[in-house]
Amino acid sequence: MGLIGCATIENKIVCRQHEMLLKQIEDININDGVDRQEATILAQQYFVNYVSGCGAVGEPIDKGDYWEFYPVIGYAARKMDNQMHVDKKSGAISFKDYPTLSDSRNMLLDKQRELSNNLGCK
Repeated sequence: MGLIGCATIENKIVCRQHEMLLKQIEDININDGVDRQEATILAQQYFVNYVSGCGAVGEPIDKGDYWEFYPVIGYAARKMDNQMHVDKKSGAISFKDYPTLSDSRNMLLDKQRELSNNLGCK
C-alpha cells in the first residue's frame, strides 16, 4: 500500500484525493489501537506533510509496541537513513530529525483540511 507522489495533476483530481485521505484518517480509531493499515495511512500522510511529497514509507514491520517503516525518498527511491515509528497504542509518530506527533491522527486531519481549503476543495 505504498503511494509514491511525484507528479503534477489537475486540481479536481487532487481534491478527490484529499477527500479520500480525509476519510481514511477520520476512520482511524486510536482508542482500539493502531493496526497495520492505519499505521501505513498515518505514516504516509506524515511523510508527505513533513518529509517530502516525493517518496513512500514502504511496508510496516511489527516491532511489538510500534510499527517500523523504512522510507524511501525522491524519484530514485533512495532509502533514508532512519526508520519511522508509529506507536500501536497512541498512534504517535516519531522520525529522527523531523517533528514527533503525539496526536498524529488529529494533527494530520487538521493538516489535510488546511491543504484542502488552500486548494479550494469543498
